[in-house]
Amino acid sequence: MNISRRSFVLGGAATVAAAGISPVLTGCSARTKSGLDFSKFETNGVRDLGLGLEDANNSDVPTKLYTLVNKNGAEVCITNFGARVVSLMVPDKNGELKDMVLGFDDIRKYVNFNNTMKNFHGAIVGRFSNRIKDGKWTYNGTTYQVDINENDNSLHGGKFGFAYQTFEIDEYDPSRFIKFILHSEHGDMGFPGRMTTIVTYTLNENNTLGIAYEAKTTMPCPVNLMNHCFFCVSGDPSWPITEENLTIYSNATTPIDAELIPTGEIRQTPKGGVFDFFGEAGEGKLVGRDINAEDEQLKNGKGYDHNFVLMSREEAAAKGAPFDGKFEITDDGVSALNDKAKLAAKVKSNKSGITMTIVTTEPAIQLFDCHDYTGSEIGKNNKPLPKYAAMALEPQHFPDSPNQPNFPNTILLPGEVFHSKSEYRFTLD
Repeated sequence: MNISRRSFVLGGAATVAAAGISPVLTGCSARTKSGLDFSKFETNGVRDLGLGLEDANNSDVPTKLYTLVNKNGAEVCITNFGARVVSLMVPDKNGELKDMVLGFDDIRKYVNFNNTMKNFHGAIVGRFSNRIKDGKWTYNGTTYQVDINENDNSLHGGKFGFAYQTFEIDEYDPSRFIKFILHSEHGDMGFPGRMTTIVTYTLNENNTLGIAYEAKTTMPCPVNLMNHCFFCVSGDPSWPITEENLTIYSNATTPIDAELIPTGEIRQTPKGGVFDFFGEAGEGKLVGRDINAEDEQLKNGKGYDHNFVLMSREEAAAKGAPFDGKFEITDDGVSALNDKAKLAAKVKSNKSGITMTIVTTEPAIQLFDCHDYTGSEIGKNNKPLPKYAAMALEPQHFPDSPNQPNFPNTILLPGEVFHSKSEYRFTLD
């Protein structure tokens, strides 16, 4: 069943029922398989929450919770507030559904302005994800200043970046995909030009979640879009990621200073070193193996919070990690990107038996190890979120690219179309 925004007002339990999918009923409330209450995500606009979002773009647009469900019973729950993934349920080695991402059971809990990474759980981040030094750059002789929200720098598009903006629904088929659209006006968080962004989430029958991005702008503007899920592949936030095996298909990083800004260097990774998550032939290593090592870069990041430069398909294959170079999902309008697809990362959990493999068109991926979690934050199902409860793996362009001429270009010009795609494949190996 394919519903467009032109013919139906979407969301909540009513949408699920209209699409022929039966929600889980608990008492009088409709709930998702992950236990989420649809009503906790329904607002007449986040500006009415009294939580300081009055100045956010589209703050008067109603918010809801949407689901994608496949024939295997896998389920993705997404809210249009930040177009963010709230839960992602896939079967583990025992056939039980496990939630692969951290998050919260009420839209209000996603509003937090203490400038920590917990602001961005599951969200689409933009216009420019990661950091821009001093919040400014110069292009063709003009210097642009955008919102500063972390130290003296801009993080994830500013205080009211895309994570705090409400997307509208363009198309929705609960058994296949949901397409979000966002119009960001000239001057939004200081960025130049009117930018239109389309984000399509697709769930296929192989338990693969695809995210496709498209953007256009009316003025030259740096664009770096990504999703900020915190992945808990064990399905248990109390199980530390230090016990999970991680492969990153990378042989270089972009070193950072104490404010997490790249120095401009692209540094080759010593084999067997702290930042070598590839190994001999893509076998990876436990996340915790070197996490407490004496290393200047770990000190600057207070752990892993670094950008890894991805190998090309050819480089990975030459090192013993071949890839066929094709995306699984081909009906999202961006199958032409197959020639740019490459392996980014793989997480294997012995606890759940689940392996998550990330394939992307992006040139890099950010690893963040949740070292600043304390357990005081309470996630879904009243579960505390302790240190190392999850890891963010974020396909992206390099941080601070507008100020680093030797980094891949991120300036989108009028008349061009930005395309990017990532897939998150969940299998039992």
